Amino acid sequence: MDLKKLIFKAKKSFNNEDKKEPFLDRYYVEETNRMFDLLLEDIGDFPDATDRAIYDIVKDLFREFKKEFDKVKKSKRRKTKWDGELLI
Repeated sequence: MDLKKLIFKAKKSFNNEDKKEPFLDRYYVEETNRMFDLLLEDIGDFPDATDRAIYDIVKDLFREFKKEFDKVKKSKRRKTKWDGELLI
């Protein structure tokens, strides 16, 4: 799964969770969706230092996860599950 699909799935999951049991802090929901949109746009250069920091942290986490995932793929284990989902 590519990064954009993963981010889109995470955003959809977040919003589905909010529909089932709405968050009381609507500003939190708006900001979370705004950050998902920024990640989907893949801009990375923001005038606001907080936005830039969040974007960089999430990108770094994805990069590190990909490295670990690639290690698992190269190993002899052919079937690996993470959070119930078959990875290989």
